[in-house]
Amino acid sequence: MLFADPAFISFEIINNKALVISEYRYGAFITQVFPLMAVGLGLTLKGILLAYSASFYLFYLAAALVITYVFKQPRLSILLAIYHLIFVSDVFFWPNNEVHQACAWMMLSIAAVLYQASQQERRPVWVYGFILLATGMAIISHVLIIVPFLFLWMYTAIHYRVVEKKRKMAFAFSALIVLFFLIRIYLSYASWYDGVKLEGVKNLSFQSITNALVNDHAMSFLRLLGSKYVVALLLFGMGVFSLVEKKKWGLLLITACFALVYYVLVTLTFSDAINAFNLFYFESQWMGLAIILASPLVIDMNEKTFPRKFLNYAFIGLILLQKVWHFYGSEIKFSTRLDRLETMVSQMRTQKVEKAYQFKNVDHDEMMVIWGVPVETMILSALESPENAVTYKIFDQVQPVSAAVDSVYTAFRLVPVSVLNKRYFGLEDSTVYKEFSE
Repeated sequence: MLFADPAFISFEIINNKALVISEYRYGAFITQVFPLMAVGLGLTLKGILLAYSASFYLFYLAAALVITYVFKQPRLSILLAIYHLIFVSDVFFWPNNEVHQACAWMMLSIAAVLYQASQQERRPVWVYGFILLATGMAIISHVLIIVPFLFLWMYTAIHYRVVEKKRKMAFAFSALIVLFFLIRIYLSYASWYDGVKLEGVKNLSFQSITNALVNDHAMSFLRLLGSKYVVALLLFGMGVFSLVEKKKWGLLLITACFALVYYVLVTLTFSDAINAFNLFYFESQWMGLAIILASPLVIDMNEKTFPRKFLNYAFIGLILLQKVWHFYGSEIKFSTRLDRLETMVSQMRTQKVEKAYQFKNVDHDEMMVIWGVPVETMILSALESPENAVTYKIFDQVQPVSAAVDSVYTAFRLVPVSVLNKRYFGLEDSTVYKEFSE
């Protein structure tokens, strides 16, 4: 919770007592409501952070339980687990990316449709409202989810013969996906963040595609695919073997095409190579590919005999379990970063400096990102002593620094100290920023 976005969102919720919805990603409300309720209940700062941290586990667990026991689609729960593991190491410690919540909403949406399609007679009316909500929350939450969404819907619709059994329902759901996708594209082009990311797609050409296939980002990802993420290739290979064995050529073609489309879209959007300092961010962009690569194995899993069923699940379980080692390796990196934040706070208190700043080029630095440091240090210091909070701002270039005694830098702006929730952040409004060196 003290790394970039989670710290920023917690800080804003505490001071504004409202949800922090960025880029129209409304599906994030489901996790943000936990810290918001904690603030409303008057919990301690630690309690608020724990509530926000727990919200992710609770949402994904609840989604898996609903998918499995309400909508009777346990294989989609397995895919949800695979999504959270296969291309995951550093990103495990950056939990609030809206694409993760979008994935859970997507699984709930498709599970609900498959459940309705399997009903022979009376279908619960409430499920249709749930489908509308979940589909909208999934696609509105992140533009990247549309590729795995379209793939998984096409794959499951063909596998479970939804079009043959419930033609009108299949058509209506497909139209709903397209509608929300158009809304999401419109909102993305109108935004400051997603709009920039879509520039590569807007300027699409044969040359740009061929360049994207072999740019620095693509090459670094392929190297990781052959090492850190080799499990993805193993799952994909087993799935391809299953489809070939059953002569399901159409599903094999759909899987290959969508995997290629996803690969090209990500490499078109990003050209920078993946390294130790940006891995947390780029992993979040690649996680959706796990759904495409693993679906043939999970959805077409043969469970006719107990030994085959047991071996299938045991094998997948062992594959997922080994990913825990990657979490441990990444934990060291984030613990080191937290130690550095604690050192900043300790040094400021020793020297009796409440508001500090530093000019520093932090490319390829263990801090990874610095824009959240002002709120990270404020929260960390307030956890120990709310009345003696301190804040540290790192500028990546030399620039004028505010001399106002009653203002404080947050993640993205300078605000009056008076807007802070005094119960949690007891900053003085009579000190100026001092240049400080760690």
